[in-house]
Amino acid sequence: GFLIFIFLNGVVSNAAANYTGYFFDDVMKTPLEIGLIFGTWTLFEIPVMKFSRALIDTFGNARLIMLGLLFNGLRLILFSFFTLETPYLWKLTASLLQGPGFGLTHIGIIDFVDRQAHPDMRATYMNIMNVARMSLASALGGIMGSWMIAQRGSAFLMQFCGFGLIALIFFFAFLVRGQRRQEKTGL
Repeated sequence: GFLIFIFLNGVVSNAAANYTGYFFDDVMKTPLEIGLIFGTWTLFEIPVMKFSRALIDTFGNARLIMLGLLFNGLRLILFSFFTLETPYLWKLTASLLQGPGFGLTHIGIIDFVDRQAHPDMRATYMNIMNVARMSLASALGGIMGSWMIAQRGSAFLMQFCGFGLIALIFFFAFLVRGQRRQEKTGL
């Protein structure tokens, strides 16, 4: 169940990531605006990573994964409503959801995989997860994203991917089984 989840997450996340710059080109007035967003949207990833052990111990990896998916899903849905006339501050503020969204999902997934793996096979399990998320998933996300843009536009792609990430919360909650809390793994 987890490999299916991570594969679908890879398809949806990569579809959005591959074309975010393309989308921004439609809704931002200058390249500087795009650059400022790309340059600052990971700011809140820093405290998430700094306090990762406390977050995992307090909330558990499953909740962190689902909360991260929610933040990124909401970010993409908000993006889909942007136009050239949308105030830049709103665009910048929505983009700041990227940091905690990615950070929480990332530390939750690493901890989740660590807990599933045999202690001597943790790196192998992590590599299998990364292959499932990035290789074919990335290619399919790129193809799916370009097709959706051609059919309905880049705003539709952002909205579709946002709702897709939120749907993955339910997939994870109900279909992914595993050890979600256990001894500390040394993250």
